[in-house]
Amino acid sequence: MRLARTEVMRGNFERGRTLLSSALQLPELDQAGKARLRAELVVVLAEEYFYTRRGMDQGLRLAAEAQAAARSLGARDLEARALHAEGFLRYGGLLWEESKDFHVPRE
Repeated sequence: MRLARTEVMRGNFERGRTLLSSALQLPELDQAGKARLRAELVVVLAEEYFYTRRGMDQGLRLAAEAQAAARSLGARDLEARALHAEGFLRYGGLLWEESKDFHVPRE
């Protein structure tokens, strides 16, 4: 995860996504490990959308999946991370639309 975060900080979103996505495919990962990687992947997608305006639908879908997985494990910290990423996606969308009203209710 650290390598993926480093790549994202350098602006290499695709490399960060690839590292996390391939790590999710490892057969030796337990459910908690997969939930942690999913939450981190959603954060990467949210940051990428914020800067590039690409991937909103995929990010929202994965955020919902990551939240559900974390909730089923009782991992509140991971659920919060995925929820924060979802909020960042939605906030980025409002900024890209040049919205003046940020009081749009959450769906």
